[in-house]
Amino acid sequence: MASLAQLLPSLLEGNCLNRKYLIAFIAAIIVKFFLGLVTPLSDDFMDWLAQANGSLNSIASLGLHAPWVLVMKAISSFWLLLPISHPPLQDALGHWYFLPSLSVILLIAMQKTPYLVFDAATALTIRTIVSQYRGTSLGNQAMILWLANPYVTLTAEMWGQWDIGSAFFLVLACLFFSRKQYFRSGISLGAGIAVKLYPILVLPVFLIFLSKKQVRANLPRFSLGVAILYLPALVFFAQKSAISSHLLQDVSFYVNTLVGYGLDFGLKVYGMRISFLVIAFSLFVFSCFFMWKCDTSAIFEGVLCLYLIIFALSYWTPTYLLNLIPLLTIFYLLSGSRKFPFLTYLAAASVYVLIAWAFYLTSWGHSLLFIPNYNSFMEHSSQFLLFVPGWPTGFLNVTMDTILTGPARSVFVGVSLWYFVWIFARNIDRNVLRNFVSRMDR
Repeated sequence: MASLAQLLPSLLEGNCLNRKYLIAFIAAIIVKFFLGLVTPLSDDFMDWLAQANGSLNSIASLGLHAPWVLVMKAISSFWLLLPISHPPLQDALGHWYFLPSLSVILLIAMQKTPYLVFDAATALTIRTIVSQYRGTSLGNQAMILWLANPYVTLTAEMWGQWDIGSAFFLVLACLFFSRKQYFRSGISLGAGIAVKLYPILVLPVFLIFLSKKQVRANLPRFSLGVAILYLPALVFFAQKSAISSHLLQDVSFYVNTLVGYGLDFGLKVYGMRISFLVIAFSLFVFSCFFMWKCDTSAIFEGVLCLYLIIFALSYWTPTYLLNLIPLLTIFYLLSGSRKFPFLTYLAAASVYVLIAWAFYLTSWGHSLLFIPNYNSFMEHSSQFLLFVPGWPTGFLNVTMDTILTGPARSVFVGVSLWYFVWIFARNIDRNVLRNFVSRMDR
């Protein structure tokens, strides 16, 4: 726990932000805070807020969502203690309506603050990582690039998704790993998994790197770090039968969806389905274990590579990308690559999300990017995104979803695989590859 207590000095080490970047940092935080404040109509955020104001038994029914909703409940309880009016939330807030008042706006501001804190902490962590390898100037640019990313603001502060918490702890785990601080890295990764289960998918990358001869002795230390935060949570869940049963149902759903989609995405050969995900994952694990450069700094690209495979060939939702984007930002600055690949990936992901998840982004036609429809222009725009029949070009809107979702997904898959091959090739040790090929020729 002492390692977490030393977190802030670690993130702020090196040269302090100069005036220009400090102003940009503060301005970005203010803009994000404002956007979080005016975007209450997120279905997920509304559901969790309603559950947070309910009983503990209702929170237990949320399973994997329960820990974060407990945080929201603590914030709501503090709000109730303030000497202000406390109108019934069901009268002021709902999936499709919002009646603003100073009291309710204050509650939303308090509930959105944790997302902002994790977002800012992720920016500082990215700055520290890039500064460690490429200097403070590029580190500051990386921080601003993250803060200026509209996709991050949309999914974190506006949508109200706590994947930003798991993203922060994952990036922090990679930072400590690159510094050979394996116990701290394990603690950070365990915290990320406790916040959101998704980072457990990249645990194999850490284990593969630690299984190499040069650092194999540190594997127990890393594993202990992961277990210190995660095992007590599992024991707690096991003792609470209601939470435990719903937790197991959620884990089962995620595993079945992820694996099922990945296994179905492939080719049939002689009656057998060959999964592209299994092929790519096996190739990655084999090369990572035998051919990748034995350098702990490669952990960033290793985790990014595995995420690129998963997002290209398996199931995901828009908020999951928050775990990948910080690593993509770090790779862009560390590799010295051009802007085009970085921007192309973000553009392909954004277009696909805008088409395939328009029902979420418009609250089923009642908001525009979670901002309530205050005028006819916003209403028409949200309906257009949702492809609701009845709009003047209704026939086109009904068919656009069917026509565009497939091509948009294909473009995103292509860009993801191209990125994967590029990073994959960068990290292959040429000498090891030559020796491997020569042995195969004998």
